[in-house]
Amino acid sequence: RADIGISALTITPDRENVVDFTTRYMDYSVGVLLRRAEKTVDMFACLAPFDLSLWACIAGTVLLVGLLVYLLNWLNPPRLQMGSMTSTTLYNSMWFVYGSFVQQ
Repeated sequence: RADIGISALTITPDRENVVDFTTRYMDYSVGVLLRRAEKTVDMFACLAPFDLSLWACIAGTVLLVGLLVYLLNWLNPPRLQMGSMTSTTLYNSMWFVYGSFVQQ
């Protein structure tokens, strides 16, 4: 008769009636083989979190606010120091709004 024993036995109902088993804390003996998935990679998967209507709203907002920033900058009197040259174009205003929007 033994007080403790170590063995790689399968726990069955018959053995469980006789022996008080403890649960394993590590198990490296069983491996599962799976077939590789045959999915194709979607190039536009990054657009999937949002619906098409939300992407349209985001694009419209960037265009509208970019145009508004350009107009306000164009109407504002220049406050440039001597020798500095800055040109604000509609393209630069759009990129400024987009960069502010996606900043994390």
